[in-house]
Amino acid sequence: MISCDQHDLLELACMHSYRLQLSLVSGAVIEGVAYNTGYDERRWECLELRLEGGNKQVPLEDIVIIKALSDGAAFAVIRF
Repeated sequence: MISCDQHDLLELACMHSYRLQLSLVSGAVIEGVAYNTGYDERRWECLELRLEGGNKQVPLEDIVIIKALSDGAAFAVIRF
């Protein structure tokens, strides 16, 4: 479960199309451009990213750290 403040930062990242680096519970690292939050087919809340090969929904519960890679971003790191 994420806090309201963390959720607000994710929405801000989507509104401004921040380039993000996500570190996941599995150890995987994903880079992409945030464009929306939503729900997957299991009804898990996700961060939606644009990747070079297409779009990807990443469940919020799978995310450990988000780093903003965009210049002038409102945050540098979000830890869950």
